[in-house]
Amino acid sequence: MRQSTHNLCLLTGLCIAGWALLRHGAAAAEAIRTGMQVCMLQIIPSLYGFLILTGVLLRMGLHQKLGRLFRPIARHVLHMTEGEFAVFLCSQLAGYPVGVQMLTDLVGQGEIPLRRAARLAGVCFGSGPAFVLSLVGTALYPNTPAGSLLFLSGMLANLILAILFRPEKPDAAAVPTMPVLPFSLAVVSATRAAASGLCSMCGMILLFRLLLAPLPGLLPDVLSADVKAGILSLLEISCITRMPVMQLSLLPVVCGLLSFGGILSLIHISEP
Repeated sequence: MRQSTHNLCLLTGLCIAGWALLRHGAAAAEAIRTGMQVCMLQIIPSLYGFLILTGVLLRMGLHQKLGRLFRPIARHVLHMTEGEFAVFLCSQLAGYPVGVQMLTDLVGQGEIPLRRAARLAGVCFGSGPAFVLSLVGTALYPNTPAGSLLFLSGMLANLILAILFRPEKPDAAAVPTMPVLPFSLAVVSATRAAASGLCSMCGMILLFRLLLAPLPGLLPDVLSADVKAGILSLLEISCITRMPVMQLSLLPVVCGLLSFGGILSLIHISEP
């Protein structure tokens, strides 16, 4: 009985969604066009190269060598292995999904256990300079150092959290040796994974843009433009460019939104 009720509600919802698409086809099309612009002009340029770079780094085993340069900090301050610290560093410089994707790859290759990766995922999550400096900083605070301050604030927050909530100190002998691919195979594999991940992300962005299209009109008129933009940014982070321009008093709010990353980003990185 419960399953039948669930299916009936689901069918009713889908019928309503179909009717809404037919009734408001022009608005739906405009939302999709806006989402495609976000993907083509913001998401893909800021993430694609970093996804390939970090993928090659992992597949060739070079992340261990990168982390080895920071071994004292990694092991004694953050309780991370060299490979885990490399993931932490790359996640701060690349963008929201990169750190979690690298941790997923390490779990799949047997370098770290799932429970430890889940704990590290809380700090291997950042907006990245490409998104913050070239998009948010330029759109909201042009010709000011605010973009750099936003990026450094997010990175420092993750570093503090990594120290306060550091995992147990790793056992160096327990880290297995990962299989290493030659450069050509690593590039091909990383490129395929990056393209697949971005297709999935852009598909979710288009869906959220479609769902969010009527939301601004449904919010109460008593809410100011910056509050409405903040609500939309909580759902989908690229909406942060709708925040008022040159409002320095809103810098803490913008920083908090960038650190959160939006519900869409959290849904995407939680995919298996």
